[in-house]
Amino acid sequence: MTKRRHRDSIVWSLTLAVVPLGLAACGSGGGSPGTGGTTGTAGSGAAGTTGAAGTSGAAGTSGAAGTSGAAGTSGAAGTSGAAGTSGAAGTSGAAGRGGTGVAGTTGAGGRGGGAAGTTGIAGTTGVAGATGGAGTTGTGGAAVGCLMFGTPTQVGTIAGTTVMAGPSGMAASRAYPGVLYAQMDAGGPATVFAMTSAGAALAEYRLMGVSQTDWEDLAVGPGPATGSYIYVGDFGDNNANRTEIQIYRFAEPTVSTTQAMMTTSITNSQVLRFTYPDGAHNAESLMIDPPTGDIVIITKEAANVAAVFRAPGNTAPDTPAVLMKVGPVSVAMAAGGDASPTGDRFAVRVNASIFLWPRAATLAATFAATPRTLAFMGPTQSEGIAFSADGRALFTTAENSSAIYQATASCP
Repeated sequence: MTKRRHRDSIVWSLTLAVVPLGLAACGSGGGSPGTGGTTGTAGSGAAGTTGAAGTSGAAGTSGAAGTSGAAGTSGAAGTSGAAGTSGAAGTSGAAGRGGTGVAGTTGAGGRGGGAAGTTGIAGTTGVAGATGGAGTTGTGGAAVGCLMFGTPTQVGTIAGTTVMAGPSGMAASRAYPGVLYAQMDAGGPATVFAMTSAGAALAEYRLMGVSQTDWEDLAVGPGPATGSYIYVGDFGDNNANRTEIQIYRFAEPTVSTTQAMMTTSITNSQVLRFTYPDGAHNAESLMIDPPTGDIVIITKEAANVAAVFRAPGNTAPDTPAVLMKVGPVSVAMAAGGDASPTGDRFAVRVNASIFLWPRAATLAATFAATPRTLAFMGPTQSEGIAFSADGRALFTTAENSSAIYQATASCP
């Protein structure tokens, strides 16, 4: 069905703690020489320490102990690194200025026969100042992934009789690299098809109890529980007369790129029910914003002004809710969209181009900016766009075509 898809050397300032030399006090002189007897016995006084009573010279005073070395001052902490595009590292803290204690001077000997003063005790070594802690690393700005991609080339052909005629939307597994998902639009089954990037069929996930009004796009992202979820956008509305649109989601099943084809019934999918705040719209672009889990929809308009709507990822299932308008986006005929695995980039597919936006502070600012354009000279009836699990490739396809195209990032 053809639709109108509208970023010093550590200078150890080894400043020795200059401590005044501990001058030992001089020992006082010994007493006057003892007086001689009739035959004059004692001459000079005996040594201070064993000097004879009275006449002996008093012991010289012991030299004072040397002054202990003063402790070095603590190193100043490093300054914090300034925030930058890639976060500049904080500068290292200056080394603490530890001073080695100066040894005490030797005490001078007592005058006379006094014993020499004792040697002054060496001053204790000054405690080294604590090394300054390194500054904290600056917090980097959010890194934006590559916006440079090569020309899309065909890498596969979809197998399987149901979807080989051309899917209406595409998404890439986040949990199982190399796996792609696709679905049919109005008139097709309520089934999500899993395949390799070469197009080999891996699985069919049949959503039980779910109707297919006009499934237009798929997305993969976080959900209500751990792990990744597959989202199905049933919001095609060529005549802009639907009173409600639906988003279906279910936990991403285990799948391998080498498994044999299998069919699985999905019995626990959830439905999220929405209306637009300003009337019905046709839409074919669904994204799940990884940082928030928010659901993002871009309308399909013939004029070069489409609208971006969003809903919280924690919207209650099976409960009517009104989408919130984010703002305009200058794109016509948006036919598929995706957010990169980290949410640093957004892509939208139009007939002959792929538009890429780096993430800005808000979603409104993101889509208000001028996108980077990647030309795509494949089938003009474009359908679907998907970032690979590592964000280094884009996959796309076309309605009424079984070809799978890939554009590879050309950034280092």
